[in-house]
Amino acid sequence: MERQKKLDNAGNLTVSLVHEVKNTLQIINGFSKLLNELPSLPSEGKKMNAMIQTAGQQLDELIKNYTEYLKDKSIDFKMMDLNEIIEQAIDISEEFIKRNSVVVTFDKKYRTLKTYANQTYLKQVFVNLIKNSSEAFPIERSDRIIIISTDIQIDKIIIDFIDSGKGIPTDNWESIFDPFTSSKKDGLGLGLPFVKNIIFEHRGDIKVVDSSSKGTHIQIILPQYSFSDF
Repeated sequence: MERQKKLDNAGNLTVSLVHEVKNTLQIINGFSKLLNELPSLPSEGKKMNAMIQTAGQQLDELIKNYTEYLKDKSIDFKMMDLNEIIEQAIDISEEFIKRNSVVVTFDKKYRTLKTYANQTYLKQVFVNLIKNSSEAFPIERSDRIIIISTDIQIDKIIIDFIDSGKGIPTDNWESIFDPFTSSKKDGLGLGLPFVKNIIFEHRGDIKVVDSSSKGTHIQIILPQYSFSDF
């Protein structure tokens, strides 16, 4: 109940920011389009600008989804391929993956992995998890790996996130999903609560399976509503 109360307070605060974020995003998108029209823009600059546009599109979809949720108190679900959502999340995360010298591997066991999902929200879940993991490595650690793997157990889809970071203390395995709880100096502690809430909305669950100084294993369980292809 206390966790939900904090989430509600965070939601009320976010409402007041949505309008301003939307206005700022329109400016970013507008100048990004103008930048792309410059004949002198080098190919590397065009690639970077394409990433800006992709990230801007993701943020725009998040704002639209959140606005609809505030109005109707519901999330739009469609039959989606989970593989595509994860791959798109990895692409969006490219900047902070490179910045932290991390290697992300996606172990894809099925050609398609079907589930009912809100693509925008679920993609942001994976972006948040990749970002958290990419920032969880000690400076001196050279082995900086994130492995994402999927599997099916009866009617459940299992998604495992395993990194070789510094780990999470056992006492914090549950509290990391509480709002305003963060180990980062400049962190707000809203990323993992958002992740937990979205996974719950998808009738799933997320938990820390194991964590030590050698890394962390986080597992997501989602329902499978349709047969997937090997």
